Amino acid sequence: MKRPLLIRIARGSITQMKTSAIVVSHFQGVAPGGAEAAVDEALGGDITFFATTRSLVGALGDFFAIPSLASGLHAQVVVVMGLGPYDIFTKNIGSTGAEASGLMRQVALRLIDGLLHLDVPNFATILIGGGGGGVNPEDAAFYLIEALCRAISCLDADRRINEFTIVEADPEKIPAIQQGCKRAQEKCTSDFQFEVRELSLPVDHKEVVEPKPVMYVSVRKGGEHLSYSVMTHKPVSVMTKARFSADNISGLIAELQAYGEGKKAGDCSEIEAAIKETGGILYDLLVPREVQRWIRELHEESPLILSLERSLAQIPWELMYDRELKRFLGELAMGRQITGGESFRQSRRADREINMLIVANPSGDLPEAQKEGEELKTFIDQNIPQVKADLWCGDAVPSGSRKSLAILKQLYPGKYEVVHYSGHAFYDPVEPEKSGWYLDADRRDQIRAFEFSNLSKPPIMVFANACESGTSAGGAAGQEMPYGLAEAFIQAGVDVYVGTAWKVRDEPAASFAQAFYQSFLLGSCDLGSCLSEARRKVIERYTFSEPCWASYMLYGTPTFRFRG
Repeated sequence: MKRPLLIRIARGSITQMKTSAIVVSHFQGVAPGGAEAAVDEALGGDITFFATTRSLVGALGDFFAIPSLASGLHAQVVVVMGLGPYDIFTKNIGSTGAEASGLMRQVALRLIDGLLHLDVPNFATILIGGGGGGVNPEDAAFYLIEALCRAISCLDADRRINEFTIVEADPEKIPAIQQGCKRAQEKCTSDFQFEVRELSLPVDHKEVVEPKPVMYVSVRKGGEHLSYSVMTHKPVSVMTKARFSADNISGLIAELQAYGEGKKAGDCSEIEAAIKETGGILYDLLVPREVQRWIRELHEESPLILSLERSLAQIPWELMYDRELKRFLGELAMGRQITGGESFRQSRRADREINMLIVANPSGDLPEAQKEGEELKTFIDQNIPQVKADLWCGDAVPSGSRKSLAILKQLYPGKYEVVHYSGHAFYDPVEPEKSGWYLDADRRDQIRAFEFSNLSKPPIMVFANACESGTSAGGAAGQEMPYGLAEAFIQAGVDVYVGTAWKVRDEPAASFAQAFYQSFLLGSCDLGSCLSEARRKVIERYTFSEPCWASYMLYGTPTFRFRG
């Protein structure tokens, strides 16, 4: 006897669905968007929180349940199904029908198994693979419904699950989903007696703060190739490769690093022409034209996030030059993320005072760092009234006392959203999480990045004008240091890290920090745009002969802002 199964195809927001469980999907290393973002908002940001704290990884087939009875949703639980890295999922789901079906069955088996363990009799799911997955809605519906039917038949011998709902907000996709459902019924007709119903969900009158759309460009290295994939809010499916000569690329990178370190001789116009030429050649050799085209098309509406393997972090992406845009990538609103060390926070309400801790010259041997901190505090006190800035210098503790303990005591209550650091830093290439800051001249007193993870509420942002210590300034470890420090602090729970790739001169560094904070902490624009504007102002004031503008890198989400 065939098993009865009711399939509903609902038009509207999944946040309005009355069901036992709401199912959304999550790409590893990608901030919630679309339906996932709407459910995240209804949960008070729980999905973002669990993803940021690494509890929710999002590997393919991961089943992550979040209780939702206390939220505004009409469901007992929200299930977040991991789809793995976006580029790998897209490549597999877009291949042969057998491979796509097998991939979706893997997700469906884990989903049904988890729901049965939770004793959930019915559920509503988004069209997995039909949004960011890049699959047309008819095929996505066929793969998903066929996979769910197979999983129910295989795992649910007691027939506890007898209905599920596919929810789609775009009414234009409904006919295609219905056609995909018919194909799935034909495939599974020997096991099930199907009943299909249409459903219109109530309008969601609650205003949902949609995150600003971003463009993810994932870059992976394999031998002499770099593999690229592009993910945007538009139906884009880009997967391409660029083959490169390591020797030639190394030479171009060395030229750009020499500029960043202030070793380029010549007048302003000569230096500008030289770095644009070098940056343009590097861009054309490493970044495929199809990827360049999408960056040019979307850069004004979608900030750019480069998702990089750790081995690719040392490439000066910010100094790549687009000849058609006539701009360096660093002049765009952009940020970096290291694969496995992503941060997803989009905003924090600024309806109360923002607290900032300025740690300047803790070791006592960098008078210019102390001057920077004092001038920054004065600037903020005089120009940004909604920010309360506290200055902490090395002379703030009695001689012989541990400065690291004093700073941790300042941070422990979770008072500070922003920490600005100006002093010595060090990098541990073997255990990057043990990287951090030297707080005394003999380098015995230290704060390591992992200690931030022990705080109940780590700062949201760390801005580090950190100079390299003598023990790590040379060789491969010295070159890795700025990127390793950023990764270490992000892994420790800091949402946003702004640091320098090279040592910067004190005066332009102070100008950069003041220009950045004035726009960012006033909440007038997002983080990536504020950094882009600060770079522009430094270039206008000092010209291209001063490389400070190119040194600052953002690790985190460029759309982050303090909002009212």
